[in-house]
Amino acid sequence: MTPAVTPKFTAWLTLASTALFAGLVLGRPELVAIAAPLLVVLLVGTRLSEPPEVSVTLGVDKTRCIEGDALEVSISLESQRAVDELEVGLVLPFGFQLMTGGLRWLVPVVPEEPTVIRVPVRATRWGVHKIGLVALRGFGPYRLVQYERAHDLRQAIRAYPAMEFIRTGPVPPRTQVFAGPYLSRNAGEGIEFADVRRFAPGDLVRRVNWGITSRRNELHVNLFTPERNADILLFIDSFSDVGPCGASSLDLSIRGAADVARHYLAHRDRVGLVNFGGTLNWLTASMGRGQLYRIVEHLLDVQAGLSWAWRDLDVLPRKTISPLALVVAFSPLIDERAVGAMTDLHARRFPVVIIDTLPESAIEPAPSFEKQVAYRAWKLKRAALRFDLAASGIPVVQWSGDSPLEAALVTVPRLLRGLVY
Repeated sequence: MTPAVTPKFTAWLTLASTALFAGLVLGRPELVAIAAPLLVVLLVGTRLSEPPEVSVTLGVDKTRCIEGDALEVSISLESQRAVDELEVGLVLPFGFQLMTGGLRWLVPVVPEEPTVIRVPVRATRWGVHKIGLVALRGFGPYRLVQYERAHDLRQAIRAYPAMEFIRTGPVPPRTQVFAGPYLSRNAGEGIEFADVRRFAPGDLVRRVNWGITSRRNELHVNLFTPERNADILLFIDSFSDVGPCGASSLDLSIRGAADVARHYLAHRDRVGLVNFGGTLNWLTASMGRGQLYRIVEHLLDVQAGLSWAWRDLDVLPRKTISPLALVVAFSPLIDERAVGAMTDLHARRFPVVIIDTLPESAIEPAPSFEKQVAYRAWKLKRAALRFDLAASGIPVVQWSGDSPLEAALVTVPRLLRGLVY
């Protein structure tokens, strides 16, 4: 441990030195008598000071949690000899909040008996956080010398975004060949009635519509619509992060992507992910509960990154994006590279839905007249961008986090209606 003198040592040394010097100069023995005991105490205190030998271990009751969950951090202290006073401090990373008490403690340590400090904390933001930076400070006799040491015992804790239950989401315009909840546009084997036509060689007898056959004196068969699943591609724009912490554009994008992935995977759809920003990475579409875990784990590593490199989707490997996928994009519509990538996907005949995650209501203009005019011009520019995207066939809905995501998604089927791919 690193030794250092305390403010008390400095004050006593200054007082003793001043009294001794004044007594010698003025010839006043009473001042020397005052300085002598102080000097003796300082000498004894420094000579008898020994650094406390304390071992520290840190434990966390769980390493995976959801936003808002509480967990307990325990700090265990052990020493071979008694320590009367040991000051312990814990540094909490951003994303965790102390529930009760403080982050500094003054505790005694008994020889060969662990002293355990339990700290209740709460996860306040999604992400991978490292907790466990512990600082110790011990004191010598009379608190004249202190010994300090920082222990890096950090452990990674993965805080997953809190998910919202979505009952209905955008219906994909095109379906795949596997069974699912959506009605295909092509007739085939299914339970949903589609149409009636004349009997043709190869039709099954069980499909004959005997009511129409008896009225028209000609065999007619029923046509059915097969139930199919769909492919969903989640597109995350991580070029920028705007807004207050906890409700910023990237926070809303991560929570919204997790909610949408959970909804579609529960309906037997295949869901993939593309993180388009300072770093470009992706997750191939798949289905099942395991895919939900992979997507959420992937979302924890998404961070806003500044990059001057021009990026486009040509760098993605082939077959990363299914040719029939519905693209659900989460973007603040700030960086033109992300807007260009989404426009390029639409030009490739992909149905694209953009969820604008920039909380404009949380951004207030400055009081000056010029800045208020600039603020109104900025909002008009964003409204014009959304209008241009909608006019080109890309529906844009706004979601600021004040209302459930489902309330924003409820308008998407109406916006997608009539679009031909």
